[in-house]
Order: sequence, then C-alpha cells, then structure tokens
Amino acid sequence: MNTIPKDWKVLETKAFNTVTRCLLSCYRNHFLMALVGEQGSGKSSTFSLFKAKYPNVHIITLDKNWGPKELYLEMLHCLEVYEFTLKDRIATMSRRITLELGKRKDKTLFIFDEAGKFSADMLEYFQPMRDATSENVGMVLSGTNQFRRQFDKWVSSSKLGLPELGSRIFKWIEVPKTDYNEMAQILIANGIKEPKVVKQIATNSAGDLRQLYQQAMMHKKDTTLEGEIK
Repeated sequence: MNTIPKDWKVLETKAFNTVTRCLLSCYRNHFLMALVGEQGSGKSSTFSLFKAKYPNVHIITLDKNWGPKELYLEMLHCLEVYEFTLKDRIATMSRRITLELGKRKDKTLFIFDEAGKFSADMLEYFQPMRDATSENVGMVLSGTNQFRRQFDKWVSSSKLGLPELGSRIFKWIEVPKTDYNEMAQILIANGIKEPKVVKQIATNSAGDLRQLYQQAMMHKKDTTLEGEIK
C-alpha cells in the first residue's frame, strides 16, 4: 500500500535506492529476487513510484485470507484475463498465467508485496511458472524478515516445490533502515523546518517512514488549525 501523502517530496534515501536498484535489476534482467525490510521501511511506497514510471509493472499486495486460487486469479486479472473464477483448478490457472507471460515481448515485472502472507501452497506452482518465464519476466517477493525465516523453514523441510523455488531466487536483499539524518532531511524538504519539531518527529518515528508521514501530516494540520484560530 502506498503511504506517501499527496505533494510529499520523496528523497533518495539508502532504503529508497536499495529498493529501486532491486526493481530495476529484476525489470531489466528478468531476475527473481526477494526484498526484506521491516514495516515502515518505504518498500511499498517505492513500488508505487516505480510502477508510475515504468510500463508493465504489476503490484500484488497479498491478503491474509487468500489461498492459491485468489493469488493466481489476481495475477490473471493483472494480465487482463478475466475468464477464470475460483471454481477453476489451480493448475489450470497456473498454466494460463505461464502461457500469457510467455507471450510477452516487452519487459514485465511482478511485485508481490506483504510476502509474509504467502502460504507454502500458494508458492507451490511458482517454480515451473518461473522457469517458463525467466527470459522475459522479472519477479520480486517483498516482506519482512519473518518472511525469510518462514521461507527458509519451508525449504529446509522440503515443502513441495519450495527448495526448487529457493534455488531460483537470484538474491535476497536487506532494505536498510532510514536513519535519523535521513528522517530529518525528509521533514525539512517537506516544509517542516523548526529544529525542535524536526528532532521530535524524527526521533519518535525511529526509522519508520509510515510514522514519520503520519506525525508530519498531523503537525501540518495542527499548524493550519492554529493559524485559522488566530
């Protein structure tokens, strides 16, 4: 989910650049990579900015209530295939996704956000799908460190298809936390320049960009309200 407020200036922090480089690499070279970073590290917001800049970029935000069919149906909808329903077989959906992606000549990228909500069953068909589309489609699995721990457990216990999928992941990339100086620079760039306010918000946010955005917007609203009262 994109958490960037309207008119908010985005700075090229270490986290932003790390995520962008990963997306560009997967988009241009058709890699499968995994991004791991804690909540509020700016991954989802960077995804939205990347999607707005490049064609054929699809962001799928997983839902905790999804099963394999919901996931593959969402992928089909991204590919503008609407003839399937949840009554169809998973294998049939997977084959159609592979067929549609195989037809693509332009660069295509699938970003799976909130990857911690994957189940082992949802990932079962990814390995054959990945093998069939590795020449023209990039994929990014994005989640917190908990996702990597869970994935490693599935691989070590030889969950069906997971060791094979794990061997296809080109690289696991850790998203660095936004530091205090970067948080302060973001606030200043967005019009919050009072040193005491900058210090308070940057410190309280503790590297969480969602918290930074929320507190900054609250401060702006409070400041506007005070001005109207006066």
